[in-house]
Amino acid sequence: RSLGRRATVGDHVVHDAIQLDRPVPADAHGGALVDADGALLGLVVGNSTERELGTVVPADDAVDCALALRDHGTVRRAWLGVRAVDLDPDEATLLGVPGGARITEVTLGSPAAAAGVRVGDVVRAVDQHVVDDASDLVNDLADREPGEAVDLHVQRDGQQLGLPITLGG
Repeated sequence: RSLGRRATVGDHVVHDAIQLDRPVPADAHGGALVDADGALLGLVVGNSTERELGTVVPADDAVDCALALRDHGTVRRAWLGVRAVDLDPDEATLLGVPGGARITEVTLGSPAAAAGVRVGDVVRAVDQHVVDDASDLVNDLADREPGEAVDLHVQRDGQQLGLPITLGG
């Protein structure tokens, strides 16, 4: 049906998912979603618990993971070391920002902790890429490499801060 921003499958959030226009049967989980010409669009991961619609991981993501597993035996991703949620619209209005990802947890010893990220910080951008919600933060980091240096732009206590961070892996 469309490329979505995210879907919830059970307790898991799938970012940048393909959302189908109907639920899929349980025996279709793990199956291929193809277009009319047989081109792979993605792999079925389940049904969204939010709307009971089928959810698919995009083919590019699935293939990238498969190649990394084949070539290296593991999938390495850039790691910031935070949990974040969407900034509630009422909170955004109070803070005077259009949106962002509010940090709810910082992992001890993580790159974020080393850079001084705090619970309650609102991430507004990574480098020059605007972060409107938690999915934007996750998807931006998914495009980065372990060891890459970024500037995390946060709002804290009414101030805008730039925090240089070297992403873990």
